[in-house]
Amino acid sequence: MWTLAKRLARRSSLRVALLTTAPRPIMAQSLEGVALWVHVDRWRTMRREVGDAIDLTGWRLKRWDARLLWRLPLLALTRPWRPRDPSPTAADPRLLPYRPRCWVVFGVSDDSARAIAAAQQQGIPSLLFLQSNADLDPAMLVNEPQGHPYGESREGRLFALRQADRIVCQTEWQQQQLRQRFGRRSDLVRNPIDAARWRLPKPATHLPALWVGRFDDFHKRPGLLFELAERCPQLSFTMVCNRFDPLVERRLRTRLPANVELIDYVPFSQMPGLFQQSSAFVSTGSSTHEGFPNVMLQAAASHTPIYSLEDYDDFLHRSGAGVICATIAEMAERLTADASQGGMSVDWGQVDDYLATHHDEEHITDRAAEIITSLIDS
Repeated sequence: MWTLAKRLARRSSLRVALLTTAPRPIMAQSLEGVALWVHVDRWRTMRREVGDAIDLTGWRLKRWDARLLWRLPLLALTRPWRPRDPSPTAADPRLLPYRPRCWVVFGVSDDSARAIAAAQQQGIPSLLFLQSNADLDPAMLVNEPQGHPYGESREGRLFALRQADRIVCQTEWQQQQLRQRFGRRSDLVRNPIDAARWRLPKPATHLPALWVGRFDDFHKRPGLLFELAERCPQLSFTMVCNRFDPLVERRLRTRLPANVELIDYVPFSQMPGLFQQSSAFVSTGSSTHEGFPNVMLQAAASHTPIYSLEDYDDFLHRSGAGVICATIAEMAERLTADASQGGMSVDWGQVDDYLATHHDEEHITDRAAEIITSLIDS
C-alpha cells in the first residue's frame, strides 16, 4: 500500500493521501509526497493488546500480561465515553469529514467495508485491492458465522466484496476465484518491485539459507522451518521472525535448532543486504492465507534461489526463480543436494526478464493510476 502510494504521488498526476490511525497526533502533514490524514485514537492499541491477552467472548485468559491489572479497570471505567466501532456495513464516521475523489482500500475486512459504505454515502467511488487469498474464502458464502484469524466479520467481508465499485487482484488465480465464487470481474495489478535496488553482488563464501516471516501456526508457519533445519544439520539458516502470536513464539524459542540464527527484526532498508548474504530463500507459507508474497520478488530480484512449499500464481514455474517442493522432506533433499553442488542452477537472465515484464514498479504504478483515473472519470 505504502509503496504504491509513494509511486502514485511521484509518477502520476493524482494527489495521494493516506488516512491512518495513531495513538497520538503526528506533526508531519505529508511524507514522501503523500499527504497524511491522521485520526487520533488513544485507546485502539490498548484495546487490541487486551484483546490479544483475553478472549473477551468467553472471558478466557490467553496469555498473562501484568498491564492487565490496570488496563482492564481503565477500559471498563472509560467505556461509557469511548466511541463504539460502527457496524461492519455502516459508514465509518472517521472518513466522512474527508472528500477525496476516490476511496482506495486494501484487504477484505470490516474497516474496508466501512470505508466502502462511507464512499456510497458520499457519492464517491471505491476501489478494493485484494491482499490475500483468504480474502476470497468460500466459507463466507455459508450462512453460519465463520471464524476468522483476525476477528473480521463475515458480514463485513461480504459487503466489501459485493459493494466495492471496482476490485483489483494480485494474481490470475484470485481473478478466477473472485469471478467463480462471488460473480465479480476485476483488474489484475501484480505486486511491484524495484529490481535494481535488490540486485547486489553476492559473496562467494558459504552462506546460510534465509527464511522471513512471523510467529504463527497458520500463515508463515515457522515451525516448518525448524523441521527443515533439523533435517539439514550440515546447513545453516537465518530466520527473521517478527512477533505476532506470543504463545507460538514461546513454544518455538524453547526448541530453536542449533543451526538456526533467529533475528527478531530487520529494517526494510537492510533487507537487500540480507538477501545478498543468503545462498537460498525458503518459503513455508500457506497459500490459504497468503496473497502473493513480496519476499518471492525480493529473492528473485536479488538472484537468491527459492525453495517453496507453494507456487503462488505459477510464479516459480513461469520465472524459473526456484523450485516447488511437495513436502519438507523433499525440500530438505533438494537443499542438501544443491548445496553439495555449489547451489541451484538458475537462468537469472530469464528471471530478470520475467520481473521486468510482469512486476516492474513503474509499469505497475502506471496501470494502477490508469484504473483509479478511469474509476474517477466514470
